[in-house]
Amino acid sequence: MKPESLSSSSLHSSQPDVSSEHDSDQKSDTVNVRKRKQPDLDTNITKALDTFMANMQKSLNDFKTDVKADLNSLRLDYAEIKNSLETTNTKQNELSQTLSEVRTSLDFFSDRQDKLEKRVESAEKYIDTQKKGAHSFLDVKKSVIELQLQLNDYQQRERINNLEITGLPEHAAENLMDIMIAIAKISGVTLSKDDIEHVNRVKPRQTVEGRPRAVIAKLKKRSKNRGITTEDIELPGGRKPIYINEHLTPVNKALLKKTRDAAADKHYEFVWTKNCQILARKNQGAPALHLRTEEDLRKIR
Repeated sequence: MKPESLSSSSLHSSQPDVSSEHDSDQKSDTVNVRKRKQPDLDTNITKALDTFMANMQKSLNDFKTDVKADLNSLRLDYAEIKNSLETTNTKQNELSQTLSEVRTSLDFFSDRQDKLEKRVESAEKYIDTQKKGAHSFLDVKKSVIELQLQLNDYQQRERINNLEITGLPEHAAENLMDIMIAIAKISGVTLSKDDIEHVNRVKPRQTVEGRPRAVIAKLKKRSKNRGITTEDIELPGGRKPIYINEHLTPVNKALLKKTRDAAADKHYEFVWTKNCQILARKNQGAPALHLRTEEDLRKIR
């Protein structure tokens, strides 16, 4: 066997294919790198999407919260406006009711009351046309007060010759006409039955247990006296004071009481009525104040 026949082919076939193995390793590394980078990219995208969605959800929640707060605020504002409108309507309805009652009272009086009734109707029309304006409420209120004052003045003039006797004990068989003549005699006033148009007891607005009803006497000419007692006219039951005053309207009675209270607080010496008018004087030399409404009480200072 020739040695050269073995050398060339044997040597060639026995050497490993290094190039082939190296290429295979490079391909394997490339595949592995690609396999590692793909999950990282997916994770980053997922995180970014999660963050974006979380931010969007937070913004949406904040928007819902703001909208809910705004709606609650609007509901409160609406409720306040509704309550205000209901209060205004209630006051206007009360005012209309008051005007209606005043008009009903005026129907019982003379031609002068007819004129007042027309003014009331005019005031009612004025209310209907001015309901949309808040400023009209004060104007109408002034009109009502003026009408009430005129009505009170008229009613007071109707009582100009009346006397109101309080503190006179009640008896089942009493003769008020004779009692009035006896009171006049004790006061030094000549009075006969012909001078008295009528005399009767009246039911008070508020009954007080044990207090006798007042006696109202309408005279043909006015006379006013004080300082009489039950003993003076020989009535049984012990000595009790009897008060004789001008017959004031309920409005003027209330005003007279408030005048006396205010005058006492400001140390006024005199409060009295004359021709059913309420007067006050601080001292002997001071001018007399005429009080017609509660606002006039400011004069006492």
